[in-house]
Amino acid sequence: LEIDWNQIHRMDRRGQPGRDVMAGRSDGYYSYYLEIEEFVKKEFPDWKGTTLRDRALNEAWYSTWMGTQTVRTPAPTPDQLSGNTSIGPMPKWQGTPEENLRTIRAAFRSFGVSSVTVAPVDEKTRKLFYSYVGKQKVTFEDIDLFESTADRFAIPNNCQWVIHWTNLQDTELTSRMPSHVGRAGFPMAYTHVKRIDLLIEQFLRGLGYQSINAGNYCPSAAFGIMTGVGEHTRMGTTLNSPEYGSHLRGQYRVVTDLPLAITKPIDAGM
Repeated sequence: LEIDWNQIHRMDRRGQPGRDVMAGRSDGYYSYYLEIEEFVKKEFPDWKGTTLRDRALNEAWYSTWMGTQTVRTPAPTPDQLSGNTSIGPMPKWQGTPEENLRTIRAAFRSFGVSSVTVAPVDEKTRKLFYSYVGKQKVTFEDIDLFESTADRFAIPNNCQWVIHWTNLQDTELTSRMPSHVGRAGFPMAYTHVKRIDLLIEQFLRGLGYQSINAGNYCPSAAFGIMTGVGEHTRMGTTLNSPEYGSHLRGQYRVVTDLPLAITKPIDAGM
């Protein structure tokens, strides 16, 4: 399917509704959860509802999700290497784009990533980046290093690759929705995602390259489709993967100056 890029324009995310707003409803997500729980009770009369153990598991994962993990000691860049080893300061890693893709796939897999695909940052794909996120204007500039301020998210023009990586949400828990034990798969996935974010950042730093976390600055499904993770679905804001179905939470983007081989969209017949 050909894309008419002339019809694609950057989206302004200022003033977007929050998580308590749900399309087609005025009363938010939480009343919806109560409704589907009542539906399940009717379908499965023997189910007694949420137990304390279910709730405790769910709340434990919620207590650690998104933003509660930090880097203890930043990984040294190649020129900072020193210590009681034979490895002293070195030039940054140099490999072919194909070799670099194999390298990050192997490393990211060890971090728990499900798939790794790549898109170029060019005049077409820049249209997929939001123009504003909150008060920040998203720009592409002739600067050496990424800059982020209260009103500006500036991506260097030398960062010409988007790494799209995915995390498979726990399928055992997810199949038990809408119970609290099933819902625990949601914060569990985001807890893993935050840890993986940090590992990816430090690995690319260790190779001598930039790692710009752009997960909130461009859409998941669009880059997932363009790089070959999966295909568009009727669910609208997600995609369907031939390997993982619609269980990918999440899909994230890292913009980098590490040269990488580009991956292509797929036709899996879905």
